[in-house]
Amino acid sequence: MPFISNLFHEIKGVNSALWSDDQKAWPEQYQQIKTLFNMESMLYMSIQPTFEKPWLFGIHHCTKAHDFNKAEIWIFTDIGHEISGAFRTRI
Repeated sequence: MPFISNLFHEIKGVNSALWSDDQKAWPEQYQQIKTLFNMESMLYMSIQPTFEKPWLFGIHHCTKAHDFNKAEIWIFTDIGHEISGAFRTRI
């Protein structure tokens, strides 16, 4: 599925969380992902292990849309940075 591959390539250089919900529209290139996985909201970021290709870390809401607030985005980003840091220092 090339559109999933495109998502990975697009976010791998971004060092913070990205999201799509009712308040922040889904980019056109992610509409297929939204439909395929029946997602209403998505919060995601790239995890950068030093030993292999980047991973995608995310939270999906499928039953109903969830509007992410600043605190949720900040906490999620911090967790993602901690995971990336753990991979860099422990492997």
